[in-house]
Amino acid sequence: VDTSAPPVARTAEEDRILRELGGKEAWERFLSQIRETKLTLGIWLGSARADRFSGNVLGLSFSPQNRFAREMVLEEKNRRFIEYHIERFFGKKIIIEALEHFEAGTGEQKAAADEQKPGLDKPSAKAPKGRASDPALESIANGSPAIRRLIDEFDGELFKESN
Repeated sequence: VDTSAPPVARTAEEDRILRELGGKEAWERFLSQIRETKLTLGIWLGSARADRFSGNVLGLSFSPQNRFAREMVLEEKNRRFIEYHIERFFGKKIIIEALEHFEAGTGEQKAAADEQKPGLDKPSAKAPKGRASDPALESIANGSPAIRRLIDEFDGELFKESN
């Protein structure tokens, strides 16, 4: 994973929104802090643009090509993690929403709001075909902080091959 990739190009409107939060430099430091703790989450969050800030709601938009990043940011545990760290970093409670935006020239320049509430957009918990969840493996993982952290960090699941 290339963590040295340049940040998303910012628009004048986004710069205005980020100034309300404390400035684009503060936002970049915040993203850096998230990447230090949860690399992939920080990368996904860094692929978004701040497109509105109203009251205590920060709207982040993702390009259609970054739909996976949007879904991961919206996942309840990740959204709560981000909101917790936003509050600690910026000193105010902020709720994030993730939208999908369309590039100029597609005929649809207004952001399309997520129809579900943040955090309700969860991947299926079904086991892949040919695999079955194993409670014994879960027990082992729950007893090992290192394994649990890997599973949490990479949104993994433990499965045992079924016969």
